[in-house]
Amino acid sequence: MEPEFMRIMKIRPGEVETFWGPTTRPNIAHSVHEYAESDDTDAIYQLVEQKLEQYTAPAKIIV
Repeated sequence: MEPEFMRIMKIRPGEVETFWGPTTRPNIAHSVHEYAESDDTDAIYQLVEQKLEQYTAPAKIIV
């Protein structure tokens, strides 16, 4: 998944330093959702709407 993401975003692997680690904040999570390329705007809209219903204010969503 990561090489494909870097290709799509036009990121050269040698130009970045990637590091992974667990967050120390228990209320922060990240996830990756795949969707059809032709449905990008609709897919994002639906996902944000779903997450806003799932996590009420003052929750934040970063896309």
